Amino acid sequence: MNHSDGDFTKIEYARYLGASLAYLANLQGDAIGLYVLKNSGIFSMTPKQDYQHLARLFYQLENVNPNGEFTKPIHYKELFAGTQKRELLIFVTDLYQADDEIIHLLDTLNTLRHEIVVFHLLSRNELDLDFKGYSTFEDLETGETIQIDQAKARTEYKSNLNAYLEKTRVQMLDRRIFYRTISTDEPLDQALRDFLKQRSKLRI
Repeated sequence: MNHSDGDFTKIEYARYLGASLAYLANLQGDAIGLYVLKNSGIFSMTPKQDYQHLARLFYQLENVNPNGEFTKPIHYKELFAGTQKRELLIFVTDLYQADDEIIHLLDTLNTLRHEIVVFHLLSRNELDLDFKGYSTFEDLETGETIQIDQAKARTEYKSNLNAYLEKTRVQMLDRRIFYRTISTDEPLDQALRDFLKQRSKLRI
């Protein structure tokens, strides 16, 4: 999520998207909460509906620092155990995972009958494999590196990426999860409009 292309890193785009969604929900009178998942556990803010709470949520979003691996199951199983009330849960993520751990978390939440939305963030140079001047790539969260000849790998990379995105879309559809890919060069208001339009269709 620390990866950048152009004006924003993915985590910065995620902050703006999360803050915008929280603001809109607060305007509608909905209680809003925040979960930040990382290898040290889960940071959580209990859902509330007031402007002081919204300001605290903005502050916490600003201080999110992505690093390490995804939260271990022992943490999120405890967090969601016994939840009775149906909630709208919105995930903003680049969906990088080592062993389908994010999918497993979504499955756990699905058993609790929550409504789930996944915004899958990708940068333009990730989509096009266009990292000018670079042949060594580093995972900014784990530190792992790999060398690659972009020109030779681009065609196969795009084919594999498209297959992966389609597989992910089907996985989400099978779980009745609203799923949308977002490139960080896409205007934020467009992503919000698409989401709100889809929500209004579901309520008809």
